Amino acid sequence: MNGPGGTGTAAPNAYSRTLGPGDIVIIPPGVLHAWSQIADHVTYLSVRQDPGRVLPGGYVNPLLLRNQPNIAK
Repeated sequence: MNGPGGTGTAAPNAYSRTLGPGDIVIIPPGVLHAWSQIADHVTYLSVRQDPGRVLPGGYVNPLLLRNQPNIAK
């Protein structure tokens, strides 16, 4: 478990999952997790919910909007 994402050893009750393209993993708050055995690279999207409900409905981060393609209506 040594690498750019973390160091240490797995807990006694830890387990591993093999993931592939298109897989979706939901990691509940407070659950420790790490990547291992990455042969080449991994591209991932991290989504964090708004538990305090401080963002308005329909909010989109401006950085995400900047990368959207122009869609003709």
